[in-house]
Amino acid sequence: MTTTQRRRFTRYVSPTLFAGIALAFALPFATVSCNGGDVHTTGLQLATWTVPDGHPHATTDDGASLAHAIEHRESIWALLTLITALAGFACGVACRKGEAKAAVAGLIFVVAMWWGSIVLADVQYELGFALVSIGFPVLVVWHASSRVVRARRDRRTPAVPAPFG
Repeated sequence: MTTTQRRRFTRYVSPTLFAGIALAFALPFATVSCNGGDVHTTGLQLATWTVPDGHPHATTDDGASLAHAIEHRESIWALLTLITALAGFACGVACRKGEAKAAVAGLIFVVAMWWGSIVLADVQYELGFALVSIGFPVLVVWHASSRVVRARRDRRTPAVPAPFG
């Protein structure tokens, strides 16, 4: 693989991963169980505060709707995670800086989403959440390693002196 081919290949890795993460929000995200009822949700439902009620109607220990409790705790983190995935994709397609920052922010939001779900009764994470949870750390490692490679390459390349005159 030539240097030009490698650069062309690496240019598309990050936007492709960001797009994959955004598409993972359409997949089943989690199933939350409490008091005999289950609530199944996708990432898009969670990010748009439209988590469906479970069958039978699921409630929390204090009698509130489980779907509303999930929305109250997790929807903001899901929305922020989705926005960072879309922002990272847009930066990558437009060849603008910001992809690494979006990857780090997305990782922070995924951790916040995971941390907040610990409080909920019984959560079973599904494919969509797994892909998002794996995708952001992969992006962080990708951008960190790309930065290290660029820094090493820049150190080896001697600076060209400016011409006189």
